[in-house]
Amino acid sequence: MTASQRDNPRRRAWHLLALRLAVMLATLFLLSRVVDARELLKALRAASPPVILVALAMAVARTWLTGIRWRLLVPDPSNQLSSWQYFRYMMISNTFNLFMPGALGGDLARSAMVVRSVSQGRALNLFAILVDRVVGLSSIVLLGIAACLFAFPASTFAQLAGLLFFGGVAVATATWTNHLLRRLAERLGRFSANVVRLLDAWSQARAFYRDNPGRLVAGLAICLPIHASWLLVVYLLARSLGIDISFSAIATVT
Repeated sequence: MTASQRDNPRRRAWHLLALRLAVMLATLFLLSRVVDARELLKALRAASPPVILVALAMAVARTWLTGIRWRLLVPDPSNQLSSWQYFRYMMISNTFNLFMPGALGGDLARSAMVVRSVSQGRALNLFAILVDRVVGLSSIVLLGIAACLFAFPASTFAQLAGLLFFGGVAVATATWTNHLLRRLAERLGRFSANVVRLLDAWSQARAFYRDNPGRLVAGLAICLPIHASWLLVVYLLARSLGIDISFSAIATVT
């Protein structure tokens, strides 16, 4: 191996580091243009330091629980990622979500890290991210419907939204949907082989969840302390800032 070949990985690493620094600086610049730093500092001074420390600890614990939920839903039997990696990737994902619109930025970030970290069963590990997102959304929809039932006399819209969501999940996971997509994929010409392999991986993931329903139930159950910790963090910070609001109101609005 020549010296230039040995230097190539090192040069790529430096280029990647420079790109990350550039993105970080650009993000900080955008934040400085959007966020009023004086108002932020004023709010931080008004909040109680012990409350902020407790909120930070609960936020980290919430991220750890989210990593546990994600790991439960991975249909890859080889278990190529450690608990620390799930936690670390979730921390990075949450950081992306702070700066990017919506939550897809964080999902794309952890998808890229997972693809780089596993050597086999990449499709299965990527499907786990999708299923983790669906399980989290399912818990939010259920809690949102419950909140609407208490908050509004007419909850027809909430019930319809929940019906559409869970109906869409049922259609997407149905066997006949997979067969239909497979028949369509076979007509895509040179792309058909890749799509069929992806559908085969999805069939393998579906079989895993069918044979291990307890993992889905456990993942859904973990959502309760995840959401409860978030509601408690918001409530503690609101009370620390002197905002007179009840916990039930915080929970309903959130």
